[in-house]
Amino acid sequence: EEVDAFRALDTLYESEGRFEDLAATLERRIELGPESDEELASLKFRLGLAMERNLGDKVRAVELYREVLTLLPEHDGAREALEQLLTDDDVGVDAARILEPIYESQSNWEMLIKALKVLHNGTSDPEEQLELMTKVAQVQGEHMGDGASAFNAYAQALRAAPGSEDTLARLEMLAISQESFPQLVALVQELATQSDNADLSRSLWIKAAEIQDTQLEDVEGAVAAYRKVLDEDPSDQEVLQALEQLFRRTERWKDLVGVLRRRVEQTFDVQEKEELLSQMATIQDQFLEDPAGAVSVYREVLELDPTSQLALGSLDDLFARQEMWTELADNVERQLELSADPEQQIEQIGRASCRERV
Repeated sequence: EEVDAFRALDTLYESEGRFEDLAATLERRIELGPESDEELASLKFRLGLAMERNLGDKVRAVELYREVLTLLPEHDGAREALEQLLTDDDVGVDAARILEPIYESQSNWEMLIKALKVLHNGTSDPEEQLELMTKVAQVQGEHMGDGASAFNAYAQALRAAPGSEDTLARLEMLAISQESFPQLVALVQELATQSDNADLSRSLWIKAAEIQDTQLEDVEGAVAAYRKVLDEDPSDQEVLQALEQLFRRTERWKDLVGVLRRRVEQTFDVQEKEELLSQMATIQDQFLEDPAGAVSVYREVLELDPTSQLALGSLDDLFARQEMWTELADNVERQLELSADPEQQIEQIGRASCRERV
């Protein structure tokens, strides 16, 4: 147990390349308890080098380098040795785990990103992948001011977890400053297409539609995305209503009539059907200049509710404008039959005299 003797053996074994004996000697010197942390760190570091470079035990070497950095966080030799192992298939992930907090404490952002990416590539857990790439993006965006790289990192994170609303929200915020909404739409549509989860696919298609509508002013793109949802579920009321609002705002009246027709077909509420049909008839008359189409729709209303005053009154006007006197007279007579108010009956009788013009 004579320290000086072990030091002499240490030097002798190293000079002769007897690395197993050198390792045993270093182990014994460590067991004897060096006088300072600096000396202990030096012995562990030398033992780590011997394990890594001469005895082929990289796992033990990484553990020794970790112990060195625990004793002396500023030990450049151990840090540099671990950096050389970051690309090693066997111990790269272990080295990255040790280096990550060191780089973060030193604000060494480039090397921190490198370590995080090693950790990301070394795991197959989607949640862990999401967490690591989110951290990469935060470092790039918040500390390095590299918005483009941050956007790409968040995109990679979203690929790992397409259902992450937080990641998607971060991408939307970055897309504003980076003017990268086209890339975001492409990514969201790609994930929507690839997803086997029907609910997730639906939400992604809706998000793609909303971005195209509000950010890119691409009405056709928004419509196409909404229709992807309707291809799977033609009765999706949320999407039908979104399309209705879109077509109203952009004055695409023919398309609006088509959506209203779909809504009519999907509802069993008679009152709602009447309201939707009335909207269709108004659009066909006022915006599409198709009074014949409007007449046809109002007749559908009367099939649902033969007493509908809205439909009967609107048909009066339509028949008169088109000089369809016979139809007008019949319509007035129908209203007369339905009316129980004497004053209304007198008014209807006066209007019925239009038969004389036929």
